[in-house]
Amino acid sequence: MGAGFSTCLAAGLKAPSLEFLERVDLSDNRLGPGDVEPLLAGLSGKAVRHLDLSKNKIGQEGAERIAEFARLPARGGEKTSTHANLLEALLAGGCDLGEPGALLVLSALSAAGAESSLTSLDFSENGLRRTAAPAIVAFLAKLPKLGDVSLAWNELTGEGAVPIFEYLKSPERNTALKKMNLEWNGIEGGELELSGSRVAAAIGEAVESSACTLEVLKLDHNKFSEEEVGALQSAAEKGGGRVRIDLALSRGEETEAMLEKRSKTVMKVEVLESDGKVRKSGQIVPAGEGNDPALEEGRKEVKSLKEMSREEIRKHIAMRVEQFKRKEEEEEDGG
Repeated sequence: MGAGFSTCLAAGLKAPSLEFLERVDLSDNRLGPGDVEPLLAGLSGKAVRHLDLSKNKIGQEGAERIAEFARLPARGGEKTSTHANLLEALLAGGCDLGEPGALLVLSALSAAGAESSLTSLDFSENGLRRTAAPAIVAFLAKLPKLGDVSLAWNELTGEGAVPIFEYLKSPERNTALKKMNLEWNGIEGGELELSGSRVAAAIGEAVESSACTLEVLKLDHNKFSEEEVGALQSAAEKGGGRVRIDLALSRGEETEAMLEKRSKTVMKVEVLESDGKVRKSGQIVPAGEGNDPALEEGRKEVKSLKEMSREEIRKHIAMRVEQFKRKEEEEEDGG
């Protein structure tokens, strides 16, 4: 977006006609740390309920500005209302806040306590580690309306995940919490936690507990063996089927079996025009049974992804998305 544009936009946000602005989406705008302060200053005092800053690399400096904004007075009908009281959704996934910055924002939001309106929080891909677990649990306990939390693409590991699941089955748990996303957090089902029990067992106990109010638990792209996956699914069934557990591509022993099964599947693919007519059609065939160069290239790419680190995968996905966008733009210009 650039400093000049963000300053101009911030000035525009102060217009009287935007006094009751409630929903602000600034996601994926290449905002930097210096862009956040003027923009949030432009929003200060308004009735903002939905704030999306995701996919902007604003860092810890940006986190400090968000925390300051949360403490400022807002237009909410009550003289004592702050933005922390009024916000219903804060989406800051992929902002590189870092653990200190992310915890600073959580602390500012927690100050609203029982008066908080927050129902949705996305703090994915912000460098949270296992040491953040106590602060995360304290945050969950203070906000009674919080129902949807994403902590995906962090580094909580099993040691950081266990305190969260222990909280979810405790009498003090947040009964509004329905959806928890812990994808890509380096959680290993067989990892020993401090009490000596296995992480997968701790998760299973929470899911099976009648106290747990979760309806969706996303654990994709962590590491669970086939046996642990079965145990978690069994725990969900014993809990009355209240919780849906997602464990796709958990990179455990079951993953190879899943990929082998998938490689034998033949799927029909059709590309449709806007009027519904078929423009292209074909099949995705099992490995070794087709000679489509594009398919072979795709298989090689999948194989290389399995050997990459999480950071390398992130960069690779970002590169492929940019390539896809450029191709779409070229096709539109050509058309």
